[in-house]
Amino acid sequence: MKPPTLVRPLADAERLALEQGLRSPSAFVVRRCQCLLKSAAGLTPRQIQKQLGWTDQTVRHASRAFEREGLGCLQEKASRPKSAQKLHAPRAGRCVS
Repeated sequence: MKPPTLVRPLADAERLALEQGLRSPSAFVVRRCQCLLKSAAGLTPRQIQKQLGWTDQTVRHASRAFEREGLGCLQEKASRPKSAQKLHAPRAGRCVS
């Protein structure tokens, strides 16, 4: 069995930024900060999931995002899949009806 996914120990500046994020007007930032602070306190993804009402996989995604991006993970990203292809406009001179 793999050990639970926990965030690394927080630096003082990171902890302060996450605590300030709890007062953000953005629900995404508030929930992500709650999750990361609980993980830093030693709660497992399953325990956090029960407290926040998330799936444990969502908690693990938040923890991994913090490991990759640091506090940058508090910025909400585009939800469009990266593999989606753009639709091409019709060629000039063709009538589309």
